[in-house]
Amino acid sequence: DFTGSLIVSGTFDEMPALYASYHESGPRVGIGTDDPKYPLHVIDHGTSHSGSLLFLDQRNNGADGASMAFNKSRGATTVPQAGDDVGEIHFRSYTSNTGGPEDNYDSNAYITAFIPSGAGTISETNHPGELTFGTTALNSTSTKRRVYINSQGNVGIGDSMPNPHALLHLSASQAFTGSLFRVEGSNLPTPMFSITGSKVGINNIGPRAQLDICSSGSTVAIIQADNNSDAIIRMYEGVGGTNGSSFIKQSAAGNFVIENETTDGNIELYTNKSGDTDRMMVNVDGGVMKVGVKMGPIAQGTWTSAPYVPHST
Repeated sequence: DFTGSLIVSGTFDEMPALYASYHESGPRVGIGTDDPKYPLHVIDHGTSHSGSLLFLDQRNNGADGASMAFNKSRGATTVPQAGDDVGEIHFRSYTSNTGGPEDNYDSNAYITAFIPSGAGTISETNHPGELTFGTTALNSTSTKRRVYINSQGNVGIGDSMPNPHALLHLSASQAFTGSLFRVEGSNLPTPMFSITGSKVGINNIGPRAQLDICSSGSTVAIIQADNNSDAIIRMYEGVGGTNGSSFIKQSAAGNFVIENETTDGNIELYTNKSGDTDRMMVNVDGGVMKVGVKMGPIAQGTWTSAPYVPHST
């Protein structure tokens, strides 16, 4: 029976190289400290070396690499239960000197592995696991869950996403500004795709409607369907719509509307017959407010102010 302490000689900064003692809560080993607070407590005082405090070096003649295992049981031979934590990694910063080591350091981030609450009885054939990643926001004192990976491999992003229902499930329960989802890179358009609230932007980061499509930095088309207005598909002319726009919509009165809002703009309807040129069917001349109907080949953009007279071909 050993009740004292074991000290390995050779000290640095008046601290032993290795200190082992038996505490009332169990054995403790300290490296670089003579007052270990945990079963294994390593302290680097900043003068002995700068680098990793833990280094795993696998040198066997095989394919295995170095590994670290977190094992969980409820007693030596008792399986854990659904909802139990299996292992945690915490990242903390020193913030005060008001108490013991746990009180002096506050959380920056964490990674937790646990057994899902609906796992049932844990056995050799049933041992599911899930992962959560948490961070502490700027000017905040609480660490919140940010990413959740469930046992099916679904990924949830958002602090209130306990069970993602899709392969990638985004949840924004807290107030924030900016894009919910964004794709960009040095070899991609900047940005390529973004979601802001209920609006989707392609090649832009500030969509103005439910779907906003840009080309070379300027909006070329949007699809808009607000609750208090008509559903609209709008096409823009010129950089950023400087030359106006046209749209089609289903009005609240039940009418199908086509409108060209550009100055003296025309509306042309074409069809195409296999092996033939485009056939203009209807031309609405915005400059003189005339409507013409014609059957037969005609080049797009070629018309006169006089209305076309319908005739058979």
